[in-house]
Amino acid sequence: MNTMIDLTLGAVFVVFYAASRFNTPRTNRSSTTAGRYFAGLFCYVLVGLAFYATLAHFPHLLAFALQGNEAPSAPWAKELSRPLLVALLLTVLLPKLPFLSELDNWIRKRLQDMAAIPYEVRRLSAQLRKGNLDVPEELQAEVRQKLENNGFSVKDINFEAGRTQVHQVLAVRLDRGRSGLPLRPRFEEGG
Repeated sequence: MNTMIDLTLGAVFVVFYAASRFNTPRTNRSSTTAGRYFAGLFCYVLVGLAFYATLAHFPHLLAFALQGNEAPSAPWAKELSRPLLVALLLTVLLPKLPFLSELDNWIRKRLQDMAAIPYEVRRLSAQLRKGNLDVPEELQAEVRQKLENNGFSVKDINFEAGRTQVHQVLAVRLDRGRSGLPLRPRFEEGG
């Protein structure tokens, strides 16, 4: 019974650690599309779980993965079950295990490439720089009023066709480092 609990607990640790490593640096999630990011993350977590299950069930492979080094010999480590020891090795101690660390880095980089990190953000950025924003005349008065209410200067608001680029519209006037606007503004009827 304890073995099943240890296996489950170890798997949870491996999943959370893998998710954290895949999103390193933290901008990875925002540098690609959600579908690509989560597909890459899902594959990386599956690889981590496969490593975990394999090493937890086949102790001789654990010795191979450690490249002849002994498992941690601290008294507390000897009291851990094999699944929890493997989870510890695949999370906290992974950077210290040359073979597994290199293999993990190689797999993670390939999956991040598959997820188009950071290529996708560069592609979308170039697309935004090329695009022009044409606000229909019936909306211009409403948008102008909202921008003025949020502290934009009248001279900075421009709706001339072909002159306003998307990245100019995304700008926000800051007051002591804060815009005062919600992170995801809602433009609802009557609001």
